[in-house]
Amino acid sequence: MLPTYHYAQLAWGAFGAGNEPARVAAAWLLAWTLALFVLATIAYRREVRQRFA
Repeated sequence: MLPTYHYAQLAWGAFGAGNEPARVAAAWLLAWTLALFVLATIAYRREVRQRFA
C-alpha cells in the first residue's frame, strides 16, 4: 500500500468517509516516513563514502 492511499484516507476521514481509522493511516505514514528516511540516509552515506574515500 502506497503512502498516498493512507494520506487520502486521513483526508477522507476528515469528511467522515474514510475506510480505515485515522490511527492506522497515521501509523502507515509514519512507517513509510521512517523507511524512506533510512533508505535516504544509506544512499547519502554511500555517496559520501564513494566521493571522499
